[in-house]
Amino acid sequence: MAVNGDWAKQSNCAMMARPHPLLDGLISAYIGYDERLKVTRRRVIPTVAPLMLIDFGSVSRHLPGKPTHTISNSPIFGLIETFGAMELTGHDQGVAILFTPPGFLTLLEVTPGDLSNRWAGVHDVLGYQAAELAERLFHAAPWANRFDVLNEFLLDRLTSARYLSDTAVQSWRELERASGRIRIDELADRSGHDRRSLEKLFHRHVGCPPKKAAKILRFREAFRLICDRSRNENLAEIAAAAGYSDQAHLSRDVRELTGVTPGALRRQAAPMRG
Repeated sequence: MAVNGDWAKQSNCAMMARPHPLLDGLISAYIGYDERLKVTRRRVIPTVAPLMLIDFGSVSRHLPGKPTHTISNSPIFGLIETFGAMELTGHDQGVAILFTPPGFLTLLEVTPGDLSNRWAGVHDVLGYQAAELAERLFHAAPWANRFDVLNEFLLDRLTSARYLSDTAVQSWRELERASGRIRIDELADRSGHDRRSLEKLFHRHVGCPPKKAAKILRFREAFRLICDRSRNENLAEIAAAAGYSDQAHLSRDVRELTGVTPGALRRQAAPMRG
C-alpha cells in the first residue's frame, strides 16, 4: 500500500478515471486495480491526501515481518506523516478513491487528521452503506460502470454535505499545485483570510496546519525527483527544484520523514517488491 500517485504506480491499475465534474476539487481520481500477488512489499510515503480502497478480492495486508498486525479489507487511510512499508498477499482487486483532504471531510465527514498515521475500515465510516456499495461495485463490471456507480454514490452524498468550503478547496488546490512551494502568508492573502483563520480552516478541512501540509507536499516532490532514475541532478539541484532553501534543508526534512538521508533514499529508489 502506497498512497495516492505512488500507490497507483506500485499497483497493477486496470483502469483510471477522473470523477464527475461536480466532484472536481473533492476527488482526484478513481482507480481500478486487479493483481494476484505472492508476498509483495510496497512502500508507504508521507501524504496529506486520503485514500479509500474497496476490495473485491481476498488480499491480506500487514506490516512487514508482523503477519498478525493485519489491516482490514477495504481500508481508509488519512494523513500519513512517516515513511514505511506494507506487505500484501493474495488477490488484490477492487476500486480506489483518491480524495483531496477537503473532499474527505465534505463527502465522508471525516478529516485526514482523524485518521492520522492509522487506518479504519470503510464500514467504520459508511456503516451499512459500505457493504451495499461494495456489492454494487462488484456486480457493475466493467470498470467504467463501476466508476459511474462511484459518481452516483458520491454525488448523492454531496447534495447533503454539511462541510463544503470553497475556500478550503481552492486553498488546498493552490498549495498542491505549487507542491508546497508557496509562502503561507501569501496563501492566506489569496484566500482572503488572515494566517490564523487559514490555519483554523486547514485544521478543519485538511487535518493539519498549512505549513505541515506544505512540508509534506514539498517532500513528495523531492521524493519523486530523487527516485526518478532518468534524471541526473545532484541533491543540491533537486533541493532547489523542490523548493528547499538549500541541500541541508532537504536533508533535514528527508531524514525526519523517512529516517534516512537523501543519498540512501536514492539508493533504495527501486520499488520494494519481495
